[in-house]
Amino acid sequence: MVAIGISKKGIVFNEDQAPVNLIFLILTPFKEPAAQLKILAELAAISQNKVVTDRILKAKTSAEMAEIILAFENTVPD
Repeated sequence: MVAIGISKKGIVFNEDQAPVNLIFLILTPFKEPAAQLKILAELAAISQNKVVTDRILKAKTSAEMAEIILAFENTVPD
């Protein structure tokens, strides 16, 4: 399970870096570390794609965010 937190204003964690707008909470079964690594890899790819992150930030509902993420996942090869 992944929960996404959005801060339109941004949260400053380090003064030397830009504020953070998206925060991800990942919950996976303790005995399945590979599942967490797979999710982390997907979130890293999403986080590095400005078009996708901008669309997530503009989404009005969680369903719209899910659609954006699924559309992106479907374009990335396994």
